[in-house]
Amino acid sequence: PQHLVDVESQELCHLNDGKCDPSHRLWAGSLGHFPEGATDIHDIEKEQGSLYSMQKDKSVVKRWGKIDLSNGLAWSLHKKKFYFVDSIKYRIDSYDYDDATGDISNEKVAFCFKANNVEGAADGMTIDQEGMLWVACFGGYQVIRVDPNTGKLLQQVAIPSPNVTSVIFGGPNYEDLFVTTGTMQMTNEQLEKYPHSGCIFRVTGLGIKGTP
Repeated sequence: PQHLVDVESQELCHLNDGKCDPSHRLWAGSLGHFPEGATDIHDIEKEQGSLYSMQKDKSVVKRWGKIDLSNGLAWSLHKKKFYFVDSIKYRIDSYDYDDATGDISNEKVAFCFKANNVEGAADGMTIDQEGMLWVACFGGYQVIRVDPNTGKLLQQVAIPSPNVTSVIFGGPNYEDLFVTTGTMQMTNEQLEKYPHSGCIFRVTGLGIKGTP
């Protein structure tokens, strides 16, 4: 491993999801501390996280702060929109995106979990070749496909684990959806009922391709 840069001065914060934008900047968001014995994502210390991007010269830009639990990141196919998840908000936000500078502005709600009766909280996220978002649902036993332009729920894919954490397309033609899961906050009963929690699942036969 190679050390690149330090971005957080707070010892109780750590980085969560990271991804490269269309111009190859590395973006990553942080989150606050979970107290010992925490059993729910709402136990996190609020507004301690930030969103950063690392430029090609390895300088770091803090895009904004006061984030509760930074998670999924995605960019539209035409490079004009940035999609972001702060899990505690139970929604996906959309921003105008300037690919030349990395600047983001004009926050709008692209998809609301509660308005669509979606179980769980938004976690990791990816985008397919049709510009639709695939979102892991932490505590929701599923991955969902949503249209960020209309705010509509398009598809639900059940996963045999409560805590679905992230998604990415892969395989020779980017036709397989790989889904990560975790065991955080699970009871012994849940671990017995869902013994494959913490595994990576591959979903095939969706008839949809992802992006590299």
